[in-house]
Amino acid sequence: MPNWSFTHLDEVDTLETYCSISDSERPVRSHTAIVFAASAVLLTACSGGGSSGNGGPGGGGGPVPDSLAGMVSHGERIEDRIAALQSHTTTMPTSGTGTYRGVAGFVAGDGFARPAMSEATLVAQAELTADFGARNISGELTNFRDDQNQRIEGSMQIRNGTGLPGANTYHNADVMGSLNLDGTPSQVNGRMDTQFIGSDAELLRGNFRNLTIGGENYRGGLVAER
Repeated sequence: MPNWSFTHLDEVDTLETYCSISDSERPVRSHTAIVFAASAVLLTACSGGGSSGNGGPGGGGGPVPDSLAGMVSHGERIEDRIAALQSHTTTMPTSGTGTYRGVAGFVAGDGFARPAMSEATLVAQAELTADFGARNISGELTNFRDDQNQRIEGSMQIRNGTGLPGANTYHNADVMGSLNLDGTPSQVNGRMDTQFIGSDAELLRGNFRNLTIGGENYRGGLVAER
């Protein structure tokens, strides 16, 4: 497999070729908006589009890697898709559900700023389900890895994030769970707000608030696609 770089986007002559390139090798990052947008279109095609109109089930994105480097790369790819779109969802689906898969990243410290995937010292696979009719979102974070790629036992649950009719944000989801940090179970508590991105809510990003793990403050965010 060739070592694809940013300048090789024009050498990917078929969708089949592009989709065969791994997340870490795809030329999705660029300094030009034109190449950025083209990468986003191709990535959407590789994942089957993820669009469900104003109702019906929706996608779930592709498989999420289970290593630290793989999850960070996968999360950065979704971050790139979000940056390329540069728009929030204008028309939310009004019925059906959508399954979103992606990556969550965390760093220790105070505040509400969502860390970039490249800054995260704790990452996890994320899977969430949005019920567009009931206007709520729930999900789970699993397979946590620290910055040394060591597996962290435990999980986080996300429950009961809600939104107003037509709103592209679901607020105040409860975040709970337990992670086995430093060999001892650490309780997780906090909240998460979710914002949908794209013309048909094909992407989302979440921002954790008032998050504590074992009584210590953490900042965190997630990105996911369907």
